[in-house]
Amino acid sequence: MFPFRMFDWMQLARICIYLSIVWVVFTEVRCVKGKAADYNPWSISLRWIPAYQDESWDNVRTGLLWSFSFLGATLPAGSFDASVTWKNDRLFTCDFSKLGFKKEALLSLQVIFDRLKASEEYSAKGGIDLGRLLMLTIYSSNHYYRITGMHASYNTLNELHLSDSILQLALTHSAVASENRLINMPAATNSASLAFYSASEGTGSIADSSFATQIHETMELMPNGQLRFAIYDLQGILMPSANAVISAAGKPGKCMWCHESKALTLFQEQDDVPGYLTAQEFVERVALTNEELTEIRNALSTDLVFANQSDHTQSELLYISFMEPSAYRIANEWGRTIDEATIVLADLPTHEYPEFPFLGLLYQRETVDLLAPYKTERVPESVREYSFYEPDFF
Repeated sequence: MFPFRMFDWMQLARICIYLSIVWVVFTEVRCVKGKAADYNPWSISLRWIPAYQDESWDNVRTGLLWSFSFLGATLPAGSFDASVTWKNDRLFTCDFSKLGFKKEALLSLQVIFDRLKASEEYSAKGGIDLGRLLMLTIYSSNHYYRITGMHASYNTLNELHLSDSILQLALTHSAVASENRLINMPAATNSASLAFYSASEGTGSIADSSFATQIHETMELMPNGQLRFAIYDLQGILMPSANAVISAAGKPGKCMWCHESKALTLFQEQDDVPGYLTAQEFVERVALTNEELTEIRNALSTDLVFANQSDHTQSELLYISFMEPSAYRIANEWGRTIDEATIVLADLPTHEYPEFPFLGLLYQRETVDLLAPYKTERVPESVREYSFYEPDFF
């Protein structure tokens, strides 16, 4: 009979414990690697919340194409549908890395996505309202500037486009400026130069040389064929919106709405000022700009059909119906019946949107969010005008 050796049993126990630890660590590492492989910082789950009875996915898809284009996405042919993965008929993920954004834009979007993914809405509903996403990207000026790569300094932009010979128009009657408006543009006629315009607004008269610039508003061409807008103060620093005392330009979101992806001609008769372009010369320049824009866009292979200019209305409906939602939309947001939502909203005033009466009686987003059954990220009060709250996640 062999003697019992305690040492051997203890050694075996140590080996078993060691192997168990190795297996646990290996399993956890494999799980972590699997999760890391699945994680995409540029993908976000979006909630499509119908705002009116006849709203279709085609309407929403068209609106999103225009919206993402405003942010600089090149949208190569077939890219949008490839970026979308449906979870159910009202919830989908969108991989923005497939939409033709520059790496710098994706990094900026990631900051915003991370903030939205941490919200109670995202956790409770499995995604973020796509209207809220648009408000916190395109229609939050600070975020729009970041995503589109807007020049931080007007001086930099000025040196890039206006360092050589320039042309100027003295606007003596402006639909935007409270007084005179000085339009600056490069004399060159290449594509980038033709699409760049800078408007200086301030006080005084250009004709008698008493004009004093207070702000600058700019428009330039992005590589995707879309226009990019910005507002700078007298020191050349980006502003979320124009000073309403001097200008009715509002936010970049208002510029997009007004310009409809093209250079605008004159709306009022002008008094030609000696030494500046005549009104007719400016009208001809604008026509040349828009012809060049058409040629550039026709050469692009993209999901966006620039020729269908009226399609941009679908992008407007996405933000209008979010910022001014009906009880129908709010009920869909909250997962309630219309009757239940109406009871909660009973003390809030309603209004109609004259351009889109089919949206019905509407409420204001700012007050609706206070009554929501979940907390979420606050949005600016306005798409187009000065907002008291203008988010900056950076």
